[in-house]
Amino acid sequence: MLPSLTNQDCKEQHPLTFEWAKIIDIESDDNISLFAQVSTYIVPSLRNQCVQLNASYKELFEKIDTDNNNKLDPQELEDAAKNKTIKQTTANYIVKHSSEWDDTTNMADVLLKIFEQHEDEFSDIEEIKKHYTNQKERITKLSFFKECKGIEGFPQDDMVYHMNVVGLVGEFGGCKEILSKELLKKAFKNATTERINEYHPVINNALCLYKHSDLKSIAYFLGQASAETGDLKYKEEMASGSLYEGRASLGNTQVGDGKRFKGRGMIQLTGRTNYEGFEKYAKENISKYSTLDITSSDDNAQKLVTNLELNVLASLWYWTKGGKGPRIQKSILTDDIFWISVYVNGATTQSDYYYSTTKLTNKAGQKIEPNHMKVRVERTNIAKTALGV
Repeated sequence: MLPSLTNQDCKEQHPLTFEWAKIIDIESDDNISLFAQVSTYIVPSLRNQCVQLNASYKELFEKIDTDNNNKLDPQELEDAAKNKTIKQTTANYIVKHSSEWDDTTNMADVLLKIFEQHEDEFSDIEEIKKHYTNQKERITKLSFFKECKGIEGFPQDDMVYHMNVVGLVGEFGGCKEILSKELLKKAFKNATTERINEYHPVINNALCLYKHSDLKSIAYFLGQASAETGDLKYKEEMASGSLYEGRASLGNTQVGDGKRFKGRGMIQLTGRTNYEGFEKYAKENISKYSTLDITSSDDNAQKLVTNLELNVLASLWYWTKGGKGPRIQKSILTDDIFWISVYVNGATTQSDYYYSTTKLTNKAGQKIEPNHMKVRVERTNIAKTALGV
């Protein structure tokens, strides 16, 4: 007999990947089930009533209800079954609902009672009653829940979880632990155990989501992140961001952009262009962030600090898929840590240069290099040693 697996078990074993699913429980007290309002669909005099939906269903309902009449007609349901976006949405649902294989909640009986209460509105009521009476008896005969309650691990009532098993297996089957806590502790040598435990599932989830498993690239990422965050101590840069005000190269063309789009994340995402780029990518490619807004206000931009998952996802997006992502990955192939650091941090004049030779100059001909270059080299070497690359 397979061991019982609970919702809490999944959350503990996959604390972030499990958030891909929307848990919908009919036992909620907010009338979530469409069945609870089925009379508004089948009784002519009730069809003008608006269907009240729980927020969990609202997004899906609006996608299916293409004519916006607050009703779902047969053609809309047929079209929805063929719609890729809708199928992707419903594939992420895990719904706790009564099973058709138990007659505790016999849907045919529910419908039969509705027709009987409004029989004067149906010209063929006798045929309808005959049909649903037969259906009620069929469901009763097919029901097996009561007989199976004695089996170890079998549900004790008809309220069971319905899910897309292909989506579920695909989600969990494709997600593996790439970096153990021990490896992260070696890479972020000054990080507290609390920080390692906090970041461990989030980093692994982001790597899985982006299908990024190249250990050399990951080592360089951890090295730069170590320098940027002080070994996971900081989630955003300490400065106000005023130095970025009006920086067209960062896309900061509106008043207040410097502060709003200052550096946040493991690899500090900076500038309107990068914030808008990640927001667009997340909306189009990460279902749970299909309505993400990190650009319309200072508070929304701060989500890259308050939401650790976004903090890491935005950083890894910049590292692999952002405007400079391809150049970063190309530089990793040749172990060019100078240019990797330039793409992450930029370059400016320094009071104490790490490199004795001039690798890059500004428009005035002055020697420039990334901030804290010595730390970036040291932390990257630590991460590379930890990962064995």
